[in-house]
Amino acid sequence: REREFKVTLKFIARANLHHLTEFLAGRRSEAPQEALQVLDIVLRELSAQ
Repeated sequence: REREFKVTLKFIARANLHHLTEFLAGRRSEAPQEALQVLDIVLRELSAQ
C-alpha cells in the first residue's frame, strides 16, 4: 500500500569543523562528536543515493 508523506526541513546551524581539524592535527585530545555526527549523516546520505 502506498502512502504519501510531507517532510519539512529547516536549517538549524552550520557545523563547525574547526575542532575536527584541530583533533586530526593532534592539537585536541577529544574527538569532536558534533562534527563527527554531521559527517556521518552526510556520508550515509551520499552512499544511499
